[in-house]
Amino acid sequence: MTPTAKRETTGIRTIAEKGYLFGYPLMTMDMTRQVGANVPGAGQNAAHLNRFGRSGNSRTTRSEPS
Repeated sequence: MTPTAKRETTGIRTIAEKGYLFGYPLMTMDMTRQVGANVPGAGQNAAHLNRFGRSGNSRTTRSEPS
């Protein structure tokens, strides 16, 4: 392998490593978000993004005025 080819291979490897280190966490976070929000509808402790799920508790958390 010539020195020029070796330098090019090293440069390509460095770019690939940096791309992996930058992109993999972003892809993992997005997949986690999609899987966590993949529910058919609002239910017990689960809901779509920006929606409230039912807690299953019919009592309110507000205190009654005295």
